Amino acid sequence: MSKSASALRGHAKHSAPARRGACHTSGANPTPDGQRCDVEMSGARRDRYTRRPSSIVAESAGPKGPKVNYPMSWCDKLASTPALGVRLDKRYAPIASLLESLAPVVSRWIDRENDRPAFTVDQQPDLFNGSLTTFDGYQYIVGAEALAVEFRHRMRFRNQSAGPPTAELLSTPAPYTEVLADVNKRLMEMVGLVTDGVPRKLLRIGVVSTTIVTEDEMPPGIRRFLGHVSKPWDASLDHFHIELTTKLPKVKQTALFDRCTHVLTKPEDTEQLITIRLDWQRFFPEGRALNMSALPELVAQAEKDALAYFEDVGEGARFDE
Repeated sequence: MSKSASALRGHAKHSAPARRGACHTSGANPTPDGQRCDVEMSGARRDRYTRRPSSIVAESAGPKGPKVNYPMSWCDKLASTPALGVRLDKRYAPIASLLESLAPVVSRWIDRENDRPAFTVDQQPDLFNGSLTTFDGYQYIVGAEALAVEFRHRMRFRNQSAGPPTAELLSTPAPYTEVLADVNKRLMEMVGLVTDGVPRKLLRIGVVSTTIVTEDEMPPGIRRFLGHVSKPWDASLDHFHIELTTKLPKVKQTALFDRCTHVLTKPEDTEQLITIRLDWQRFFPEGRALNMSALPELVAQAEKDALAYFEDVGEGARFDE
């Protein structure tokens, strides 16, 4: 075990147990970290995509920040999972010191049922970047310039006496916009702890949606796009990996600009599903002094604009001939 991992585990003293939910599997989709689990979502409808849904499902709010109501998105209906992050000006520090700054958060992550930490320290790619993942699916990513929180469903298997193992869903299924609000709060807390007392510049805000679906359940816009891609061959796409990054219309009356990276993947394995990943980013070309009083509002606006773009892509009007 690394020195930083040992230090963090030593801080863990008080917390509620990690959240758990029942996983109703269909039998074909094993789901270790991040893969699909066919679950009955609490509060989210599993019906097909419809244009401009209107029911309110979530509020996003950072500490001392504004609350923003979001209409139900196709990301809610298709059980998408969110990530939210900021990119700051570079400041190199040993990963041990960055993880140490998260001790007030980590000290709450306790699995009381088994009297152990309710998180894992992920493999560190280098001396300046690393991540922690809670048992209920939240990955905290820290580094020289990137700070982010991503949610992925997590499962574990329990051995049973005289029978096969049973699957237990450790994360809690919820609509995308509801989980995004939770990710927002966690990110604000992490940024405040890591940057406390150190002047930093905000360079970028990122909002990500990851969706795992069958071809029949894809949003119409994605289906139309793939139709355009396959048109020269007049045939279906058996498997593919498509990645496109494009600038979006400039934010009016500001120097800010947005872009989105669109990644669509369908493996050769016929049992695997299609993954749709939309990585929306807002750039601050000159950088902006990081202010924890102003950051929640900036992130809330970025979330609102990102969701509007995701809806536009899902509807697919831009692909009409």
